[in-house]
Amino acid sequence: MDERKTPIAGIMEFLCSKKRKHIVSALLVGCLIFNVIWIADIFSAEGGKGAVYFLNVGQGDSEFIVFPSGAKILIDGGPPNGKAEQEISRIIGPFDRYIDMVLLSHPQSDHFGGLVRLFEDYRVGAFLTNGEISNDSGYGALQKNAQGQRVEQISVFGGDVIRQGDNIFRVLSPPISRTQSDTKKENPNDRAILGELSMSGGNILFTGDVGKNIESAVMAGLGSVDVLKVAHHGSKYSSGEDFISAIRPKIAIVEVGKNSYGHPSPDVLNRFLQAGTSLYRTDRDGTIKITFEDGLARIFSLSSP
Repeated sequence: MDERKTPIAGIMEFLCSKKRKHIVSALLVGCLIFNVIWIADIFSAEGGKGAVYFLNVGQGDSEFIVFPSGAKILIDGGPPNGKAEQEISRIIGPFDRYIDMVLLSHPQSDHFGGLVRLFEDYRVGAFLTNGEISNDSGYGALQKNAQGQRVEQISVFGGDVIRQGDNIFRVLSPPISRTQSDTKKENPNDRAILGELSMSGGNILFTGDVGKNIESAVMAGLGSVDVLKVAHHGSKYSSGEDFISAIRPKIAIVEVGKNSYGHPSPDVLNRFLQAGTSLYRTDRDGTIKITFEDGLARIFSLSSP
């Protein structure tokens, strides 16, 4: 692993060299792109603990991380219905219009749709993706808006790490060593960014829309998980029995809305119940907030579904 003298030096070296040395040492990315004042002026409403929010955006994914320092990461933006922005505004207030980092798990509209307008309404320090693009016109608009505010765009892969103080987000998938022919054969859902956040004594696994084969590929490198963002809105093609048994999640959160896909699958819900996992759903529980104190998760419902 490369030695990094400072967070800014780490991100600069990563951007300039494009080498994959398993570290994206950020987040005070805002310091790099704009000014240290953007970070220094943020007052953390979480009392130094940090919090993770699973946003009620309908049929789509969106998670908002507020670190103990006040730095912020948005993972996905849900569909183009404005709900992600509404929830973010409720969390940080209407006058805070800066997000340090936006991470798009994969370019499908129920994950990037809400980011199109967000890149108009918020300043963003850096934009992380899995390196892929979409022919969807909405994705073209997203790219145009990101380029319009000169946001740094970075592709991340398994082995890369985002650091913010003592908190770490490890990217577990997709692997960088994919050939073009492999990519054409794969389900786009399986190329979603899958990552594990360790913060304030707890850990959360973010799974995008990956299927059982990707779950099986990464589970050997995982221990028990405090909180699992259930893959693909509870699809029957994800959340395999072996995976659930291997990571033993204490809490599972399904981000889902009204849909015609059968999400979440009753079989998937039953697997979690049989495993003794506490199960929450954004379509019933609204936006869900999780904090950690002394290694124990505290759960709050912030809005009605």
